[in-house]
Amino acid sequence: MNINKHYILPCSCEQKTEDPLSIVDVLKYKLKEDIMEIPKWLFIENIFMELKNNLKIINNNEEKINVLIDTIETITYSFYKKTIKADLLKKYLNQFLPNIIKLDVLFDDIIPSMINLGIRMPELFPNNILDILYLFEDEKNMTSIKINEKQNACLLVHMFFNTLKKPNWNNWWSGFYIWYENNDSTNENIIYSYLTTLFLYFQKLNTFNESDDIVFIRRKLHNMNIPAWNISSVQIISSEKIKIENEIILKNNSNYYNSLDYAQIVF
Repeated sequence: MNINKHYILPCSCEQKTEDPLSIVDVLKYKLKEDIMEIPKWLFIENIFMELKNNLKIINNNEEKINVLIDTIETITYSFYKKTIKADLLKKYLNQFLPNIIKLDVLFDDIIPSMINLGIRMPELFPNNILDILYLFEDEKNMTSIKINEKQNACLLVHMFFNTLKKPNWNNWWSGFYIWYENNDSTNENIIYSYLTTLFLYFQKLNTFNESDDIVFIRRKLHNMNIPAWNISSVQIISSEKIKIENEIILKNNSNYYNSLDYAQIVF
């Protein structure tokens, strides 16, 4: 069986995209005017810097929210020909997030820092690839990959802006766009907790050690080794290592126990 062991990142020269909304000035970069596809990274750099510059000159937070939403929707349409209406994200930014993080902090500090980090992808991933936790083809019971804190944060930035291409072997999503639209099955409280976790993470990122490694492990359990989780007394993570932030806000505004799925937990 052929196993994919690497994921090609958007900073790779192999990645191309159409530019139906003419985000990139083809003359400036000396590209052919009738070119059908342009380097994906060139598109990302341009739209990221355009967003960053717009946030500097716009004074109204409501308009900044609109510009951010428009950027995400433009990326999604340009890369995937998929039209999304990020009404839930807009509602979250207008009504929920200001209770935890001031919008001035979001647009003056957090989003610009996210953009700067996202643009560092070629530096953080010089080979333009990401190792993956591949499916097992032999008797090995475990595979693992290791990235540092900045690499992890960079990937989260690109998931937020939906710039990562869905891999062929993954039936799930590779971006957070499913949190942005409202539909019949949407649980707003849980999604709000997820998004808040994301922004709190980036707000505190500078306090982390950039060189700290994060190890992702995929284990293969045989039937006899699978724990009975409903009766197990073994804790996967010690409660002493879990810190729940904004607990009162969570209890008042969301399904508290579902939110502890992972939202607001800092290890």
